[in-house]
Amino acid sequence: RSGVLLSDDAGKTFHASNKGFSGRKVEALLVDKDNPERMYAGVVNDKAYGGVFVSNDGGARWQQMSDGLDERDVFTLAQAEDGTLLAGTNDGVFALAPDGSVSPDALGEVVDAGTRVVALAHASNVMGTVTDISAAAEIAHAYGAVLAVDAAQSVPHRPIDVRALGADFLSFSGHKMCG
Repeated sequence: RSGVLLSDDAGKTFHASNKGFSGRKVEALLVDKDNPERMYAGVVNDKAYGGVFVSNDGGARWQQMSDGLDERDVFTLAQAEDGTLLAGTNDGVFALAPDGSVSPDALGEVVDAGTRVVALAHASNVMGTVTDISAAAEIAHAYGAVLAVDAAQSVPHRPIDVRALGADFLSFSGHKMCG
């Protein structure tokens, strides 16, 4: 459970590459198909500190990009042709766009008639991305599912019209409001 180890000498020796990433069990590692410096790691057993991490510098530094995974363990990672990251979890497959947001196209591939609830984060304070909630609502509602939106990171910074977004449920935390 010591995170990711890095080798600078073709695997003869290894050292910790854990800035922002220590103490997690890595289950999956994926190198981006278009950018070999961009790497993804799927981790388990760490609740809010787990999920998916990304490095844009070959593994020297890592940051979490787990919005929408809701503390699920990530056991496998794959990348679709359009660059969408697919995270295989203990509760299904989740699609994350390369910038960490949920891609409407990828969401359309995983939501089906058996889906009852689609839950997404509106914005990520880690990646700086904003999910297209209106597009997600159209997809969810087309299959009869409800859309629950975590708006804790967006409500303090922008006007929110729940009806215009198409969200069935929208939540946020009072402690995020203006300090």
